[in-house]
This record gives sequence, structure tokens and C-alpha cells, in this order.
Amino acid sequence: MPKDNINELRASRSNLVSARKKERQDELREKLQCSEYLAQIEKISQDLEKINRLLKRERKKLSANETGTIKTRILALKTRAEINFKRLAKVLPDLKAMEIIDEDGNNPLKSLIEAIVKSQK
Repeated sequence: MPKDNINELRASRSNLVSARKKERQDELREKLQCSEYLAQIEKISQDLEKINRLLKRERKKLSANETGTIKTRILALKTRAEINFKRLAKVLPDLKAMEIIDEDGNNPLKSLIEAIVKSQK
């Protein structure tokens, strides 16, 4: 095999390895971003639950100023949650656009439903 062909093969292999490495890095970056967005949404959920418990417990004792402050806090948390959901939509694939099929090309959910219906007859 000529030396030029060997060098071309080595360069091609190196490019392929570099492309795969970059692809894995991008996948990991997206996975970490997704995890962070989900963690932020969970934190917001916990904060809203704390506010809800406070309101149930202290509703009659809160002044108008305190109630206004709580409403502002809830609005801020809602906005943060909406932002994180939008971020998730950019990182996660749109599940509505994904078709689920098994090895035979059939929809496994349809097969499951048919099996359940048959078992109930």
C-alpha cells in the first residue's frame, strides 16, 4: 500500500475519532444542561410548595403588604419556571414528533392496547 494512502487513512480515522469525540461532548453538554434545568424547576416547585403552606397557615395574619410581596414572589417563580421549560424545549427532542416502533415496524403501544382489550373480553 502506498505511503500516501496510509497517511490518508490515518487522517480520515483521526477526523472520524475527533468528530465522534465532539459528538459525545455535545451530548454530554446537553444532558448536563437538561439536568440543570430540571433541578431549577424542582427548586421552584419546592419554593412554591413552601409558599403554599405558609399561605394556608398564616392567611388571616398576613398584611396587605406581605400578601403583595408573596404575590410578587410567586410571579417571579412562575416566570423562572417558564424560562426553564423553554430552555428544556430547546435541549429535549419534541416527543410529539417522535414515532415509537418496534423491530417489526409496529407501534408497540397499539399492540399493548389490543392485547389489553382482548384480555378483557
